[in-house]
Amino acid sequence: MNFSFYNDIILENAFVLLRPICNADIENLLTIATKHKDLLQFSPSPIYSKELLKAYVDKAIENRQNNIRYTFCVFDKTKNLYAGSTSFLNISNADDRRGAVMLQNTSAKKYFYSLKTMADFKGKILENSLTGLLMTINDIEVHFKLIGTFNAYNILAVYGAAICLGEDKQTVLQVLSSLSGAEGRFDYMVSQKDKVIGIVDYAHTPDALLNVLATIKNLRQGEERILTVVGCGGDRDKTKRPVMAEVVCEHSDKIFFTSLIFPLSISSVASSIISLFTSEKLFTKFSGF
Repeated sequence: MNFSFYNDIILENAFVLLRPICNADIENLLTIATKHKDLLQFSPSPIYSKELLKAYVDKAIENRQNNIRYTFCVFDKTKNLYAGSTSFLNISNADDRRGAVMLQNTSAKKYFYSLKTMADFKGKILENSLTGLLMTINDIEVHFKLIGTFNAYNILAVYGAAICLGEDKQTVLQVLSSLSGAEGRFDYMVSQKDKVIGIVDYAHTPDALLNVLATIKNLRQGEERILTVVGCGGDRDKTKRPVMAEVVCEHSDKIFFTSLIFPLSISSVASSIISLFTSEKLFTKFSGF
């Protein structure tokens, strides 16, 4: 997409219309700002009064003029009502080989975050354990409750976006340091007797599974083994399940695949996975429970 801050961009389908935010939207968005405060808990900017909303719109227009952020007003065509605003912001991962490519066709100022190279938002992992991450972000040391290198990148992305939106860096870091992970994301428990660690994560793509297993590998302190249980999900996702199997095989000591097919039989997805295995790692099938 050839993106220019100087063009008035209209994005539209059968349900919604997005157009550049303007001064008239102070009135258009006032009802949402003052009467739907339950929605504003997810807003990065306080807009719950007309004065604050005006300041938000003025800043959005200024940011567009300065090639920093392009803010759209969102109109719900199905309800014939204004629904809020959303923004296009040029921030990307410098450590991802596709990071620079994603922004190559925009004339806007570009911002990058990184753990490995110089960037606008530079992070460094000092400690990575089940208690969280100890990091420096632009030379400020902070402890976060989130776990793993993938979450370090998530933290940098959110921090960078918040700073680009004009938030105070100390406030942003304080809020990020208090956040816990999403339920079902790297939830863990430790058995009292043998200190066996069980980790649950709803990773359902090859990349997500790789992130989880790589994080677990980095957390190992000795010769601990990694036993991985992956659901085959019936006959769904026939193309990505074998790829996930390859990831699991490479990063696990033993692998268990489960299938919920009735009657007791192995699914075609699981069959395609079995055919990949030439290693002596344990493969166990559960079916119909």
